[in-house]
Amino acid sequence: MVMNCRACGRSIPGDSEFCQYCGQSITGEVGVVQHQAQAKRGMSAGVIVAIVICVLVVASIVTAAVLHVMTQGFEVPRAITPSVQYSETSILGGVQFNIEGITYSYVTWSDVTIALTDGTNYADWRPMTGDLDDGVAATRDYGTDTMEPLTVRCEVSDVGGNGYVNLGDYIRIIAIDGTSFSSEITYSFFLVFEQTGENMRAVTSTG
Repeated sequence: MVMNCRACGRSIPGDSEFCQYCGQSITGEVGVVQHQAQAKRGMSAGVIVAIVICVLVVASIVTAAVLHVMTQGFEVPRAITPSVQYSETSILGGVQFNIEGITYSYVTWSDVTIALTDGTNYADWRPMTGDLDDGVAATRDYGTDTMEPLTVRCEVSDVGGNGYVNLGDYIRIIAIDGTSFSSEITYSFFLVFEQTGENMRAVTSTG
């Protein structure tokens, strides 16, 4: 008489106590060997799933880092004070400082303080990135400060409308309320990098 093994399904002699193919006990508990094989297969599938998840997580992190570098550029640690270059243009009642270059691209307008001094008196203004990053060329008036006998106003223009200090942006310092810069006094204009408190570059001129 021939019968089928209840574990692997193969034909075996009817008087067998164990399957000659898979070793399953014919008279004992059904499926022990089969269950063990399934457990091993299940464990292997779990390991594969874990590996796939880890690969996806790592890929996501790498992709995010690459996109950041592509969109923002590689950022030098902010403990380093950037250097800025500007040219001067005379305007009615004052001077316009044109940004000609900057060493790092990550400097926003909120990162700088605009300052003017005559050696004794001091005026300063804090532009805000949120005022200048609306996607279009923007000019903002940051109000007046007093350097006796001068009253001076500061205007910032972000030509790209991105909130960053870039080539082509400019700053205007204008004497108002009937005051004017004196040809007898040397004035110093500079930008201070707020992360370090250091001057990015100073230029001097007379009225």
